[in-house]
Amino acid sequence: HKPEGFSVAKTSLRPAELRREDSIHPIVGAWVADPVMSSMQGDTQPPSDDIVVEFQLSGEEIKLTQVATDTTGNEIAITTTICTDGHEHLVPFGEGVRLKALWTTSLMLEATFMATDRTLSKWSYEVSPDGRSLVASTAEQRIVFKRL
Repeated sequence: HKPEGFSVAKTSLRPAELRREDSIHPIVGAWVADPVMSSMQGDTQPPSDDIVVEFQLSGEEIKLTQVATDTTGNEIAITTTICTDGHEHLVPFGEGVRLKALWTTSLMLEATFMATDRTLSKWSYEVSPDGRSLVASTAEQRIVFKRL
């Protein structure tokens, strides 16, 4: 049985995967980066421990807020609304940039940013089965978050 207003592509949520305090989905909530557990390739700096992400879920939409400190020491926050219906949607940044996202399993969200005929970046967000960690990954990096 799926919670009301929640949609999962290709799978269905099992009650054991839901946490009582989140009541909707285990990705919901705030997460802080764990730089020790994260890995980067090339010249990319590992994430600092001040990166925080928060997921809010409403129906097929996820509001993802990312908070970090920029190179000048100022805290910045970026919020992106992600529609998890598997269709491309225009995003408010970058001319013609589109985002396609869907749940590939009950615990993994995949999101692809595209412009015209090319992929800009592809992200996956996977919650651990115990709900205590979240891994955000691309081909170049793997950031591990722990629940706040």
